[in-house]
Amino acid sequence: MEIPDFLKGQTQLVPGEKLLVIPVWGLQNFIFPKRQIGTIAKVTKSLESKGIAMVEIRGLSRARITKFQSLLSADCTEIIDALSEKNGMMETLRKKAQEYTFLMDINESDRLIYLMNFITSLNEMTDFISNYFISEFKNKLKLYQETDVQKRALLLVLILEKQLKNVRKIKSGIITNE
Repeated sequence: MEIPDFLKGQTQLVPGEKLLVIPVWGLQNFIFPKRQIGTIAKVTKSLESKGIAMVEIRGLSRARITKFQSLLSADCTEIIDALSEKNGMMETLRKKAQEYTFLMDINESDRLIYLMNFITSLNEMTDFISNYFISEFKNKLKLYQETDVQKRALLLVLILEKQLKNVRKIKSGIITNE
């Protein structure tokens, strides 16, 4: 992706502008750029208050980094997700997430379940559930880096099942350090 105008002297990001957002969790991000996954995102809102810039972005799709041009610029290829949803996986994920919210007694559970009804693709469903229902960072990272949506969905089901098992143990008074 090209270096955005805001990095060339412009003071703010402009709504509608696209960026490549790369989560950085260590030096390996720059040593092994071809294995790096990022998100192509669109700026939805840009504000500046007291010299602090705040930007709201919306992720559009995953992208594989092919080469870093500099610290602020990289070449990438968009990862196109398969459009088909196989084996009723969306419904399975929806049910597991609902069960988890009821067991956890989350304040926002009604709102989260309501929002899941508007999700139309397996890719969006896996990202939504990963963001709102997966607690461990290492699991979120595994899910984010899995580019095959079917594999990501299966992995998500396994992680949710493990979390559900742990919550049931805690609720029944059997606390474990798994």
